[in-house]
Amino acid sequence: MERRSFIRNGIIAGTSISSYDYNPLENISATKPIMVSTWDFGKYANAEGWKILSANGHALDAIEQAARVTEADESNKTVGYGGYPDRDGRVTLDAGV
Repeated sequence: MERRSFIRNGIIAGTSISSYDYNPLENISATKPIMVSTWDFGKYANAEGWKILSANGHALDAIEQAARVTEADESNKTVGYGGYPDRDGRVTLDAGV
């Protein structure tokens, strides 16, 4: 494919995609709090956070508790006490709320 054709086709495709009116969230409505995990170890964190939410607790408290559970789990080798040491050889807690 020639360079000019490639650029022209890219511009046409980009323009047509950007003019498409699509909102994937328009049909979603939440009537109560939800907790979402992107990793398997988040299921345990969500369970602890949900205890706070289901008792009419504050969302920020639930998030903090979920982070504490994740950081304290030594079987999780990616974050917290079970994670790998930092550049100085120390295992540090780095969750941010």
